[in-house]
Amino acid sequence: MSTIKGKLHPLPAGADVYTLVNVVHNWNDERASALLRRCADAGRRDSTFVIVERLVDDADPRAITAMDLRMFLFLGGKERTAAQIREVASAAGMAHQSTIKTPSGLHLLVFRKKRFAARGHGRRMVT
Repeated sequence: MSTIKGKLHPLPAGADVYTLVNVVHNWNDERASALLRRCADAGRRDSTFVIVERLVDDADPRAITAMDLRMFLFLGGKERTAAQIREVASAAGMAHQSTIKTPSGLHLLVFRKKRFAARGHGRRMVT
C-alpha cells in the first residue's frame, strides 16, 4: 500500500482507492465535477472513490454560512449537502454507495464508477 498526498497533477492511475479530503468544497459544481471525472478516468473500473467533507446537512447554520462565504470568495467553491455532492459525483460518472458520518462531524461519501457499481461487483467497505 502506498499513499500519495496532495498530488492532483497528474493523478496516479489504477489505484484501489482515491480519497479527497476537504477538496470538493473548494470548487464550483462544474470544476468539482471535472476533478471527480479526472479521478474516475484515472481509476480502474473497480476503484473506490471516497469524498471526505463537512456537510451542510448537519452543521450549525452560522458556521456553514461563514465557511460557505469564505469558500466562494477565496476559491469560487461552496459547502454542499450530501445530495449536492452526489449530484456532482454523478455528473462525473460515479455512483453513490454509502455515506458514513465520523465522530468528528466529517462525512465519508463512498462512490464507484457507474458502470461497475450497477453490476454489484467488487469489495465492500466495512465500518
